[in-house]
Amino acid sequence: MASAEPVETYFAPAGRATRLELASQAQTVQQDPRLGRLLDRVPDLLMVLNRHRQIVFGNQGLLDLMGLESEEAVLGQRPGEALSCVHCREMPDGCGTSEACRHCGAALAILAGLEGQRAVRECRLAVERQDGGQDSLDLQIWVTPMNLEGQPYTFVAISDLGDQKRRRALERIFFHDILNTAGGLMGLANLLKENSPQDLPLLAETLRQAAEQLVQEIQAQRDLAAAENNELKPQPARFSAGEFLGRQLQVMERHEAARGRQLRLRVPALDVDLHADPALLGRVLTNLLKNALEASQPGQTVSAGFQAQEGGVEFWVHNPAAMPREVQLQVFKRSFSTKGSSRGLGTYSVKLLTQRYLQGRVWFTSSPEEGTTFRVWLPLEPPA
Repeated sequence: MASAEPVETYFAPAGRATRLELASQAQTVQQDPRLGRLLDRVPDLLMVLNRHRQIVFGNQGLLDLMGLESEEAVLGQRPGEALSCVHCREMPDGCGTSEACRHCGAALAILAGLEGQRAVRECRLAVERQDGGQDSLDLQIWVTPMNLEGQPYTFVAISDLGDQKRRRALERIFFHDILNTAGGLMGLANLLKENSPQDLPLLAETLRQAAEQLVQEIQAQRDLAAAENNELKPQPARFSAGEFLGRQLQVMERHEAARGRQLRLRVPALDVDLHADPALLGRVLTNLLKNALEASQPGQTVSAGFQAQEGGVEFWVHNPAAMPREVQLQVFKRSFSTKGSSRGLGTYSVKLLTQRYLQGRVWFTSSPEEGTTFRVWLPLEPPA
């Protein structure tokens, strides 16, 4: 039986222009009177791609973003390579050929441009920083096909939607989640006036819990905004992993998402102490538990536990549902959600807080046979 040939691409065509072709194409684009250096005055990122999706022209905005003095270093790169997309080195031929590229708004728009169509798409991009960390970009991509001296080119304009996405998310949180909690507080306050004195202790405790939830929701968004602006200052403390996780499940049992579903705590016989910021870890586990509950059907069980692992502690949250492959490829991207528009900060904030501020890592597995399990590993002692 003949061996299968190696895969060169999962999506867009492989293959690149020669250096001689690139030089000729760059000269053609730069000398075209419709472009000129006027494009350098545009604040958005602008680039012109050849039929191999390689950059043959980049404006000053693109060069400034990359910290380059001339466009020679960017010539021949593809957009994802220029922007340091985390998927651009997964396949031998780079940007556009990985499995994740099938769902990339930029890749889809550029392919439409090469087919002679104008296209506008949003793109959620995870990019690598020079310090080894990652950032998430929400971009709007405009693509217009061009023909210069008989050769097809694609004009690409890129605009940052990050501030717009953040504003929409905050509107959803304050007008939906927090408004619902505040409405519950009003209802409980009315019950205090209408019920007999013997009911007051129970109502007062329920009222306290609702007020605590409201404060936590506001604090979570404050911390997320500070984290994205690199202004968040972790406050580590020493605590028991078992007791901490148990309290998180007790809080989530009262959450609306837990209605009709079971929460099960699975802990080892030997507890583990760790040194971390309990408030940030609480944000991480709350998001994972909430997502797991929302992905489960009534009557199903969401379980959570921890174990000592590799000089640290590994928390895990499991639900019986499997994620579609399309969702798996985008799950940690900012603004991506299966729950509708203006959602999607949950798993994004989990990765941001875990990797940047708790000095840990987060990953998941998902299959129809095993369900979905998210895992968060933290060091027992934070690095200096």
